[in-house]
Amino acid sequence: MPAGQPGETKEQHDTRMEWWRAARFGMFIHWGVYSVPAGTYQDKQIANLGEWIMFNAKIPVADYASYTKDFNRREI
Repeated sequence: MPAGQPGETKEQHDTRMEWWRAARFGMFIHWGVYSVPAGTYQDKQIANLGEWIMFNAKIPVADYASYTKDFNRREI
């Protein structure tokens, strides 16, 4: 089964992707609150960055939640 929405046929996928293919480019940018600390917690660079920083750095929920005040999410 080709990549796409669950249960989607190849024809449905092709129809949905028509614009993207015609434009010959595409980009998916995914970011979240984890982008605020930018891989650093308590002045230490944390290994295995990205969405796993809270887990890898053992950041308490309250501390991690405080990053939301500096995060500006915008859907385009």
